[in-house]
Amino acid sequence: MRLIQGDLIADSGVRPAYLEIEERTVRLHEGTSPQAAEKAGFIITGLVNAHTHLGDAFIRHRGIELPHDVKALVGPPDGLKHRLLRSAPPEEIIASMRRALHTIEVSGTGVFCDFREGGLPGLEQLQAATASSPVHPLIFSRPQRLTYKAREVTALLQLSQGIGVSSITDWPARSLDHLVAHTKKARKLFALHVSETKREDMGRVLSLEPDVLIHCTAATPADLKMVYDAGVPVVLCPRSYQFFGITVDYKAFKDSGIPLMLGSDNAMLQSPNVLDDVRTLQAAGVFSTESLLEMVTVTPRKVLRIPDRIQGLNPMEHIVVLEKQSLNPLFISPSQNPGVEGP
Repeated sequence: MRLIQGDLIADSGVRPAYLEIEERTVRLHEGTSPQAAEKAGFIITGLVNAHTHLGDAFIRHRGIELPHDVKALVGPPDGLKHRLLRSAPPEEIIASMRRALHTIEVSGTGVFCDFREGGLPGLEQLQAATASSPVHPLIFSRPQRLTYKAREVTALLQLSQGIGVSSITDWPARSLDHLVAHTKKARKLFALHVSETKREDMGRVLSLEPDVLIHCTAATPADLKMVYDAGVPVVLCPRSYQFFGITVDYKAFKDSGIPLMLGSDNAMLQSPNVLDDVRTLQAAGVFSTESLLEMVTVTPRKVLRIPDRIQGLNPMEHIVVLEKQSLNPLFISPSQNPGVEGP
């Protein structure tokens, strides 16, 4: 039997815990092991990548030189990535998503939250890619065009956990209102990118009652106060900001009190390993390592109600042990291992 001692990142804070590992059975216990055990840095349950665009992975695999301008690269409907997505064979997109999923799995991530473009065809591509993967997708689907069609949205919501759009400035106001109302009526999640490079009207954004916001990097302190007061969590994507040369006041986010999560963002820019985003933000020296690990475990599981949104998912079924300094995984339990037992 293998024993591993470490610090458990849990809902109630950081506390000592140890694992008993025998064949395919993993038992998690609080406290200190009564026997000599391997020393590790952190024990994590339910690692979550809170924002991905996995369908973009084929672009990275093509080795294309990409513009470092947000609008030119990802702005709908005619940013470079959207043009490439429209012309790429579905088989290429699906194969690249499967490669990206392998990276997600071996990094110790059990859940990823994907903004899936392309309407129903795009959604079906993601489902095909994840069909045999132990990694669980929480899918924010999106209409094929920047317009509201009730029948299309009904079909999307039947097959996904919610709707995720680019920004309020891309959508006609009336269509966006209809889209949000439809999503809320179906009791599904609504998310959108906000103020990534230019400030957008936070009052208008919050009037949509979003469940989660992405970026807010150009938001003012007053905007962040509004987000905090509304109780809306924000996902930060540190490696993307480095690619685009976006300066972020991370201390303002820390001081805001907003629940924060981390995502790897566009799979055409970098690998979908959210621990690399933890390391990137760790280097900024604003957040403790423990609080950063909460952003990829406790917080997303809580605010996105992940056990409730994905049928059959039990966060305790996916345990990861990280080395303290490098944050490299030392142990990853199978994400659908029925032998995992909690304290």
